[in-house]
Amino acid sequence: MSALGVPCSGPGRVVNANELAKEYPGLVSWVERHPYRLAFAIAGMVCAAILTLGLVSIASES
Repeated sequence: MSALGVPCSGPGRVVNANELAKEYPGLVSWVERHPYRLAFAIAGMVCAAILTLGLVSIASES
């Protein structure tokens, strides 16, 4: 791959996203490094939306 001018080597072992980000800064996005945080944030927003719609529905019936 010398024609592309990019290195062809890697870590040589299995690494997680955080280790890869430390070895190659800027390569791994925040979402890839923190998948559980993203999932909990989305789940929290969905729960908040459902709760809000439920409360609005109850308040409008009164």
